[in-house]
Amino acid sequence: MEAMRIHDNSLSDLTARPGQTVFSPVQSRSLTPDDLGLTPRQADVLYFVLQGMSNKAIGRRLGIAANTVRIHLRPVLRSLNVANRVQVIIAVSRLQFAFKHVPVVCDLNK
Repeated sequence: MEAMRIHDNSLSDLTARPGQTVFSPVQSRSLTPDDLGLTPRQADVLYFVLQGMSNKAIGRRLGIAANTVRIHLRPVLRSLNVANRVQVIIAVSRLQFAFKHVPVVCDLNK
C-alpha cells in the first residue's frame, strides 16, 4: 500500500504510512489575539470574520464604517500570514485559539 502524502503550504510535508497516525503541531496552550499582537478592535473584527460576517455587517455590529473594518482586518491577515478571509478561518482553526471576551456590539435600536 502507498503512503498517504499530506501537503500544506503552511506546514511541512508529512508522510503517513498505513496504520500510522500523523499529528500536526499543537500549541501547549491556547493562543489569544494578544499573542498575535492584535489590538482589542482587531480581535473584535477577527471574532466576527470567524462568524462569517461581511465587513458591512461587522461595521454595523461594532458601530464603525465598513472601510474601518477593512483597515482593522489588514493587520489580522498579516499576523496570520494569510491573504483572505477563508485562509483566516483555516489558519485559526488549526491553532488552539481562544478569545478572552465576546465583542461588545453596538445597540442597533438607538
